[in-house]
Amino acid sequence: MSKRFSSPLGDSGEPPLIDPDAIDQTPQAREGRDQKAIPIREPSPYRLAGAGMELAGFSIVPGLIGFGIDNAAEFQHAYAAAFGTLLGFSVGLYYFIRQAIALNQHHSTQDRKR
Repeated sequence: MSKRFSSPLGDSGEPPLIDPDAIDQTPQAREGRDQKAIPIREPSPYRLAGAGMELAGFSIVPGLIGFGIDNAAEFQHAYAAAFGTLLGFSVGLYYFIRQAIALNQHHSTQDRKR
């Protein structure tokens, strides 16, 4: 019997890139031991708003630091500000994607329990 997978974009029936059964790879889960249930709070919509503000902060703060370096060194172009902004945005986007993946895994776990 083949498993049928669903997707938020549509029910194509094709397996996802990551096997949902392979998510919990702790030694206890692999050996089939009983695990204590850890309560997980339902993520609030404010968590995503906070993640967006965090992304903005990661972009703005290094950009301002770079702007200060540009002014202190009296550079003609704002290369440090641009580099700081791009670096901050990259780091912020990394953290934002990690939070989105964790939220997606939480909802996938909740859907499988139903």
